[in-house]
Amino acid sequence: GGVIAGLQSKYSTTRTPAWVVQGRDDQLVPAGPVQAMAEALPNARYIPLSGGHMQTWVHPTEVARAIQSAAR
Repeated sequence: GGVIAGLQSKYSTTRTPAWVVQGRDDQLVPAGPVQAMAEALPNARYIPLSGGHMQTWVHPTEVARAIQSAAR
């Protein structure tokens, strides 16, 4: 279950590039389903960062760097 699992049927039709950013120590959203989501999306890249949940709020600079690096 969960929100991520509920979106799986939409993955194959998603054409927008995506960067799936997650904290390695996230206690709210397990890494397995998030990695599976990134693998199922046609144009996605999984970017694990140090830390827990809400990476864009807690570590905005690291998230921005990761996205800039992935976009190159």
